[in-house]
Amino acid sequence: MQAEITTKVTAACRALFAAALLVSAASASASSDLAFSAVKGHGGVLLNVVEAGNRNGPPILLIHGFSQSYLSWEEQLADPALKARYHLVAVDLRGHGASGKPTDPAAYSSLTPWADDLAAVIRAKKLERPVLVGWSFGGAVVMAYVARYGAKGLAGIDFVGTTAAIRSNGVKPAPPSADVQAAIAAMTSPDIAVNISATDRFLAGLTAIPLAGERRTRMLASNMMTPYYARRASGALSFDATPFARKTGIPVLFTVGAHDLFMPLQIAKGAQQAFPKSSLSYYADCGHMPFIEAPARFNAELDRFVAAAQ
Repeated sequence: MQAEITTKVTAACRALFAAALLVSAASASASSDLAFSAVKGHGGVLLNVVEAGNRNGPPILLIHGFSQSYLSWEEQLADPALKARYHLVAVDLRGHGASGKPTDPAAYSSLTPWADDLAAVIRAKKLERPVLVGWSFGGAVVMAYVARYGAKGLAGIDFVGTTAAIRSNGVKPAPPSADVQAAIAAMTSPDIAVNISATDRFLAGLTAIPLAGERRTRMLASNMMTPYYARRASGALSFDATPFARKTGIPVLFTVGAHDLFMPLQIAKGAQQAFPKSSLSYYADCGHMPFIEAPARFNAELDRFVAAAQ
């Protein structure tokens, strides 16, 4: 039995190592115009920050979802039109990507660390009136920031596939399929072989048409950079952002995919109504990741939204 387990783990590690090499090779060619730096966040956790585009343009801060990294925003960081007009900034959240990974669950389970991390990036990069783009779990991180610091310093918010931690207005998040729920639960396993398999199943449910080839391999490898304990502790973050949403007063856009397993349209509409100045964009052919599934439309809408918000 021990030999069998060792063989499974060894094979899984080899697969992950091969995937990591692909990530490295892809990043070397695709990231030549990206600038990487470290910003000290809450509790001294170092955050990996990635910048592209016009440093003198209006800033856009991109915040990824659960178990992801800045690679979620490849299509935005490389878009010529966005790069010409805007200062694009993406951050690996604590416990994710190339950022620091504290082992204490308290480093993830309350609003303060997440809010302070975003504040540290905004301060360090001198982002004046940024538009925040929060995808999935990133929407809750955005609202953690709003709860702690308010929205006066922001130009606008684009919530992508997220309830934005709204818990009233009839918002009762529908659970994903049993298979996706099982995959998410297994993603917190310390067994690497189990974890890789679960993460791969989780990724299959994020888009209307499952990602394949190098993009799927790259995403799997980057997801595995989030350790099981960080996934487990991050999942404990829960709060009702509704009172803070009602005080925002800035333009808010909800971006929703018709095939989103995590964010049905009716739930998105309920969350949207918590914000005084909000609109909704519906993607009939997309799942949970319209910024990857329909990047041309997403980038054009983001461009228009930021221009109007500024």
